[in-house]
Amino acid sequence: MQHLRLMLAVAVLSVVAGVPGSSLVGIWSNVEVSKGEDPHASGIEVEIWRDKGLMFGFFSEYVGPVADPPVGKLDSIHFDEKTGAISFTSRLSVGVVPAAQGNAWVPSRNLYEFKGVVGKDGMVGTLRRKSVQVEGTELAYDENVTLKTKAAAGDLPPNESFDDWTKRWNEALKKRGPKW
Repeated sequence: MQHLRLMLAVAVLSVVAGVPGSSLVGIWSNVEVSKGEDPHASGIEVEIWRDKGLMFGFFSEYVGPVADPPVGKLDSIHFDEKTGAISFTSRLSVGVVPAAQGNAWVPSRNLYEFKGVVGKDGMVGTLRRKSVQVEGTELAYDENVTLKTKAAAGDLPPNESFDDWTKRWNEALKKRGPKW
């Protein structure tokens, strides 16, 4: 289990990057890309890593453009390797919403809570999507999701070292991470 504040994610990942033994637990995705001259993508992707018994990772939701989806750090990761039971939360900002006053727009506050099971072919479970309103109220709905295994334990994306991976995710959090 690992509980990190977003503001500490960059520092922690920088430290972890230099430690031998960090390994990929898996990448799961249900992202679909449309065909045509102006392709769009929709779906979610989860990437989880382990280092010295601690787990950390990222949650991305594709909501239009094929590249650079909104991303959030996984929090409260609980994973039982014997049963495959898994749960986590993540905060994202997937768009903008009207501000409480005036004609301004502010980043959305989206909270995701997942409970499910990891198997050899993928991750299946219930994703609760919460939209936290400016005044603090929440709108929520549950969705059953199936994420196919994109990469298995021990794999790294082709031609990418763990240091490169860390740099990539640090930049992603700065640019596309939650704004709340």
